Amino acid sequence: MTRQVQDGMGIVEVPGQAGVGIYYDNRLVTHTDASGRAVVTGLRPYERNHISIDTSRMPIGTGISASDVVVVPRYRGAAQVLFDARAGRSATTRPSAWHPTRCRARWRSCPRCP
Repeated sequence: MTRQVQDGMGIVEVPGQAGVGIYYDNRLVTHTDASGRAVVTGLRPYERNHISIDTSRMPIGTGISASDVVVVPRYRGAAQVLFDARAGRSATTRPSAWHPTRCRARWRSCPRCP
């Protein structure tokens, strides 16, 4: 026998992001698995349930459309929650490529500083 679902549940997907914290009503309830999926149980059926993710542990270049979603599942039903996370491109510059117009401190390695 399997456990019956008494309330609603949410199937959360954050594609390609493992270990992302999933929050239900501002409480950490689970983390995504290696494929970026998690199951949140105990959602209130026919009511607004706030599901959000912890974006602070995601790579810096990752773009995400929204970090929180409101779902309304049916009684003993499941709601799919998809957070569209896309890997972005990051840029690096050489330390000497940027220089302020007016230096307030002297840098030994900066030939432009007075």
